[in-house]
Formats: sequence, structure tokens, C-alpha cells
Amino acid sequence: MIRFANSENSSATDTGLRQALGQRLTDYPDTPSHLLQAAMKDLGFAFAAIPLGLNEQFGELVVGSRRIGFPSKTERLLLNVAANQAAIGLQEARLRGELPRGEPASKHATTPELAELQKYYARLTRREREVLPFVIAGQLSKQTASDLGISEIAVRVHRGQIMRKMQAHSLAELIRMIDKLGIPVPPTS
Repeated sequence: MIRFANSENSSATDTGLRQALGQRLTDYPDTPSHLLQAAMKDLGFAFAAIPLGLNEQFGELVVGSRRIGFPSKTERLLLNVAANQAAIGLQEARLRGELPRGEPASKHATTPELAELQKYYARLTRREREVLPFVIAGQLSKQTASDLGISEIAVRVHRGQIMRKMQAHSLAELIRMIDKLGIPVPPTS
């Protein structure tokens, strides 16, 4: 999808960029973002490309601006948060069966990497595995506690243990790990 901030005041450059991007993405849908960036730099745009999911399993979020110094550290942080939220939403859609799985994500994992992830997952207790789908879905601790009939504090402890045992530094990373393992996580109600 291509969107401009001021589409009603679209200049010739915006039109040219839209046509160039549209043609490139239509003709070569798997074009790496660094090639698009090089092509669009000639038109005076600075770009940032942030992967959506591990190994860009959902594609990329590509954002451009004519402003010098784009993206700033703050903008890059916000773009990473947006990309993580998008990846979580796409993963939830995949878990609900709204998106095709394509080839199993475990094919992208190397054998040692997959073995290490399996070792981490094996460390989870039965209760932590019960809490995991709620964590993956981004459900609040209070909601999870109500659904499982346990205390909110217990949910927070289990959530922390899951992150620690899986050695995940973020929710998006945990989602990628579970997807790589090919573990079906049923949607929460």
C-alpha cells in the first residue's frame, strides 16, 4: 500500500514516486527494500525500512520523507513500535486462520536454532503454557487472570517466567519464537 500525507496536494514528484513504486512493486513484488531505497533516493526521499516479523515474514514497513535527517532516533523508535504492533496483529490473524501460514516458519530456522528454541519451550511449566496464548494475543494480565481463574499477580509472574525461560526480550520476539517452533496457539476468547 502506498500512502502520501498530503495526497490532495500531490506534486509531480509524489506522482512520479507513486508511479515508480507502484510499477516496481507490481513488476517485482519481492524487491528488497534497499533497492527501492536507492531508486527513491534519486527522487529526493529518505527512507526507513523496518521488518514485520522475523526474517520479514510479513514484509516490511517502508516510510519515506523529504526531510533531511529522517528518521530521527525518536521516529525510528516509533516506527519500530508500529512495526511490532503490526507484526502482532498479523500473527494474531494468522493464529485465527485469517492469514495463510504459507510454508512452516520452522523452515526458516536453522537446526541448532530450532533445537535451542525447543529446549527453551520444554522448560515452560504446564501453567506457563496455558498462559502463553494469552501473552501472544497481547491480552492484559487482568483479563487473563479472569479467563484462567487465577490471580493477576500469578499471571504477571507466569508472563515474566515465560519471557525469561524463552529468553525473549520483547513480545514480538516471543511471537516469532513460537511461530518458528510451529506450535499452534489457539486463539483466546
